[in-house]
Order: sequence, then C-alpha cells, then structure tokens
Amino acid sequence: IDNDESTAGSAPPSVVSDLRSKRKREEKYSSEQAIEFDTAISLVTSVKKRFANQPSTYKKFLEILDTYQKGQHGSIEVLKQVSDLFSEHPDLFTEFTLFLPDGVGICPICFEAKNNIQLIPHQKAKGDVSGHRMCADCTKQYKKRKCPFCNEVFIKKRRISTLDLSLS
Repeated sequence: IDNDESTAGSAPPSVVSDLRSKRKREEKYSSEQAIEFDTAISLVTSVKKRFANQPSTYKKFLEILDTYQKGQHGSIEVLKQVSDLFSEHPDLFTEFTLFLPDGVGICPICFEAKNNIQLIPHQKAKGDVSGHRMCADCTKQYKKRKCPFCNEVFIKKRRISTLDLSLS
C-alpha cells in the first residue's frame, strides 16, 4: 500500500502519529534535496557563464565532478583540482566548497586541502566566528589560547594522561 494514511482508520493513534511524523521527515528531506539540487545547478550555471570564453575550463570542471561522482577521486583530490582550476576565481571556489562533506576544505592556516577541518571553539564568541576553522594538524601545533582570526580566547582540548591506580 503506497498511502500510509490508508491504514490510519484501523491503526492505533501512536502508529498514525509515527506515520505522520515519517511523512513530515520525508517531505523535509525532499525539500532539502530540491534546494541542494537548485544550488548545485546554480553553481554549474555560474561556472559555465564565467568560462564562456574558456570552454575547456568548464569541461574540466564537469570532468572533475564526474570522476568524484563515479568514486574515482575522493573529496580531497577533487578539492585540490577545483582549487587549482578556480585559483583566479575565489568566489566560485567558495561556492563549490559548500557541497563538500563536513570537515573537508582548505585549512585557512596551512592552506592545505584536509578532511579534518573543524570550527575553533570560542569561549565567548563576539560576532560571527563560523569561518574560524583549522585542521587537526594546525590545532595540535598551535600553542596559543587565542583565536588566530579574532584574538578571542578559545577552548583548547587538553589531553589528560591516565594514571594506573591499580592496587597490585
């Protein structure tokens, strides 16, 4: 039966509620997919317009996307390729990075493509700190307790060594 509501007359209220909740989640997911698809089409259209006089660049961009979709290249390799391709067009590159999985991007500290970029946790953020990020390697090497972007104090995770307290 395709229609979840067709069973509603004979189903207990909790089941009906679960079905309605499921339908709302599916509708929300479908709407988020539509927005993401529209945004992706917008990016591809922007790239096509920008490189109208350089069709080989546009074609290369489509080839990069195709190899990623087919699983021939991972996120980091694709990021590097698109970074090189859009080196003179940071706005397009920034728009492209919105489609990458969380944590994947160019570290703003070491400028390397990484898959472990995280938000710097500020103790008392003043203003928008959503762009204050660094990779795990830079986080380990960074010795200061102040954000390199805004100079506000940030929360640095401390490693606590374990003690052997056994009574042997």
